[in-house]
Amino acid sequence: MPQKAVSLALAGLAAAGVAIAARDSSADFARVRVSVSSSCPTDGDAVGSLTPLKLPKLWLNGHPKHSKKTVSLHARDRIRTANNGSFKICLAEKETLCSAIPGTRLKVLPSDGTLLSLNAGRASCSTASGFTKKLKAGKATLTVGDPVFNVSVTRRRTIVKVLLGAVEVSGNNGQADPVVVGSGMQTRVPSGEAAAQPTTIALAPAEKTKLDKLAVQLPKPGLTKPDSDDSDALKAIVARDALLVDLDRDAFGDPLVARFTLDLLSSLANAWGVAVKRQTTSTSGAAADLAKGSADVFVTADPADVTTAGRKLRLGDAAGVAAVPFLALGKTVVQLATRADAGLAVALRRYLATSLLQSNIYAKAYDGAFGGLPQYARLGDLAFPTVGHATGSKTEVHQGFVAMENGQLAQGLKVSRTTKGTCSRASSATSRADAWICTDTAQRTWDPCFSGIQNIVVCPSDPPATERPVKVVKLFLLKPLPAIHRQKADPLAGPARRIETNGRTICEPTTGAKPSFGSQPIDYACLKGAKVTGFFLAGRPYRGDAPWTMLTVPPNWQTTPTVADTVGIAAIWYW
Repeated sequence: MPQKAVSLALAGLAAAGVAIAARDSSADFARVRVSVSSSCPTDGDAVGSLTPLKLPKLWLNGHPKHSKKTVSLHARDRIRTANNGSFKICLAEKETLCSAIPGTRLKVLPSDGTLLSLNAGRASCSTASGFTKKLKAGKATLTVGDPVFNVSVTRRRTIVKVLLGAVEVSGNNGQADPVVVGSGMQTRVPSGEAAAQPTTIALAPAEKTKLDKLAVQLPKPGLTKPDSDDSDALKAIVARDALLVDLDRDAFGDPLVARFTLDLLSSLANAWGVAVKRQTTSTSGAAADLAKGSADVFVTADPADVTTAGRKLRLGDAAGVAAVPFLALGKTVVQLATRADAGLAVALRRYLATSLLQSNIYAKAYDGAFGGLPQYARLGDLAFPTVGHATGSKTEVHQGFVAMENGQLAQGLKVSRTTKGTCSRASSATSRADAWICTDTAQRTWDPCFSGIQNIVVCPSDPPATERPVKVVKLFLLKPLPAIHRQKADPLAGPARRIETNGRTICEPTTGAKPSFGSQPIDYACLKGAKVTGFFLAGRPYRGDAPWTMLTVPPNWQTTPTVADTVGIAAIWYW
């Protein structure tokens, strides 16, 4: 008996910009939530919402719906329709919007890392942000970044058709070897078997209409001009109205590579509203250009060699670059080596990922130069974003350590000891006007100490990276606080005392002399064990995108040819 077809449409609806909530003055810390504006707000433990479009014959967790009122969805909710029943669902995860016609049976977030489980039917899908997720479609497992695709499921087979981006498809319940299906291609997965090699896509008129509509609706924030406020490199590009590109003399002996590179970077520059100025040079020439700001990008297959060349040129702390995957050719991956600047690296990555997955810009430039489709699987987390490079999430910002309240020690704080001393200058740990660097009679330096009680300052004695400092030293002043003129500063502009990355790694301030990588000070060590450094963070956070991001540098950066990467910030703590 033939399986009844089901149609499902998912469209990612992520909006640009962030919103910062008001300070909660009743807490020890004001928690400021920085989040992406979304068409799918959620409350509590809800993961999204369900809106019936046509009734009757719509069930949520086995209970019939008799109203078109929007209701909350939770993980593992089951939705089923029959006859005239239809609905739309909005999932906050990956900014996903779904609509379905009669005959649908699906489960929302059935397990960790899985967005949907579709048991039968046909689905047209798109997601817009986040990191790589999985969908279950019959006996096939689909791994998605942010593509636009169609899935058809019957008892005997699953067919996956991709309009934009790429989908990794694995048959036999995810146990079979995967294939990557790129733009304009499709694969067939017999039940219990491996996916077939991709072939040219064949769309029915109704499928094409749905996918074209999704492609138009899909937000493309990466194709717009990036915010330059927290990025010296982006500010320089905007100020000169030009993106300065150095081309590797070795790589650009191939005219096809040159054609693709210039086509795609010209599209990027047009989106940013600037011109492209280019020259061909050596690795050493590029190292010098990037260090002094006379180049923004060096297109090369060996970005780590740029760092090495900078050291040989004795550029000192200015030696070092970041890198973003750009072009896969066989076993070679050409990359964009950039100035060590989180804002520029993130903006380039966002443009490339959006042009690759959510538009035909990348595929068109690739086909024009080489013919055929890009090697999505070789482009790594451009096509399939890792947690560290996830977009659309929020950064939680904690600020406002309360030392004094109404002329007394703040409630909840505990005095570990008392001492005497003096305060000579403004704190280097925070830009707050009530913070000081102080020295006790034993010549121990405390930074920060907070004023607010006459002739007394309070100095937190817990390690700075403590999530909620409680212990303090009460320091009685031997002389009045100095009169210091302080400019009004952004409370989030000062150094952070604790950072948590999107991968849930905790990073704490380094002590002692602070070396630099690409002129960016290495201020934080991120631990993968009690005392083992997994990587370092360099420079200040780039706050022009969601989530905030920082440069990462591997622990062996001083002894090994190295490039910096970027990582998203899940939470950050300031005094």
